Amino acid sequence: MSRKPHEIVSINLRIRETLRAKLEREAQRHHFSLNSEVRLRLEDSFRRDEARSDEDTRDSMQICWHRYANRFLLLSLEDELAAKLAQTTDPAVASLAKLWLHHREQERRLTEGRAS
Repeated sequence: MSRKPHEIVSINLRIRETLRAKLEREAQRHHFSLNSEVRLRLEDSFRRDEARSDEDTRDSMQICWHRYANRFLLLSLEDELAAKLAQTTDPAVASLAKLWLHHREQERRLTEGRAS
């Protein structure tokens, strides 16, 4: 038979006496029963874990957005660099830059065609 989420259940717990004494002192200090002190501490630990998990997710998303923004900046800089290199007097460098610009333009057209 499964338990309902709101049911109160009893569990046996084995801990060191030193930990039990600390919990008892804290319970008295907070004017709680030992049971309430333990329960609240357990619930708080789960809340902290959830908050930490949310914070980790937020940090990961910020990193992804920074990388995404940086990628667009790099694309823009690549275009400018290739355009300048295409104007050089060195025929090998100019040829490579023009080839890069040509393929970059093809990629843009394909991307724009997919977006529409």
